[in-house]
Amino acid sequence: MAMKSKEQTAIHYRKRLEGVKPTPELLELLERSLQRAPSNNALRERKDQWIPIPLLRAMQQVLEPHDRERLEQALQQTSLVFTPKPPPPTTLTKEQEEYRKRLERLALQHEERRYTELTSNVNKAPAQDDVTTRSMTYAASVGLNMIIAPLSFGCFMYFFAGGLLDYFLESDSSKSDRKRVIIGDAQEIETRNSNPSSF
Repeated sequence: MAMKSKEQTAIHYRKRLEGVKPTPELLELLERSLQRAPSNNALRERKDQWIPIPLLRAMQQVLEPHDRERLEQALQQTSLVFTPKPPPPTTLTKEQEEYRKRLERLALQHEERRYTELTSNVNKAPAQDDVTTRSMTYAASVGLNMIIAPLSFGCFMYFFAGGLLDYFLESDSSKSDRKRVIIGDAQEIETRNSNPSSF
């Protein structure tokens, strides 16, 4: 497990500001601040390679105003120190190499998935406006209903109401019933066509 954590820190290195390079003037001001506040624990956090940022803040609080100005001038003449890059591993074991390759492959798959999600709708044709289609369909159905409903009601009244009215009202028996005449003629024509030799 320790090998994997070292591998992860080597792959996921992040540069971070640690402090400033020590100069003779900064070291002298550090000694003065230690003399003024020997019980301050922040002043004890000194590193050999750099002076940490919390130590600089503590020095700024402890020093007198004219020493603070010297501290500002000394800070302008020094350079910043960032987190040192870890040394690259000289030889990787087979497990470490497989782990590194797997991380690279997963990172590439993640990037490809994100790119596909971003570009998934680029070449698609714009969809039809569903609201317009639905409103046109509704208007057409209302129009057809306005035409068909009176026609169907008229046909109903013409074919069926006549028979009902004749049933309830007394009809003149001397008049011939047109429907019965048409039906009789149709039956006669059918029988002639089916038996032509009988005539």
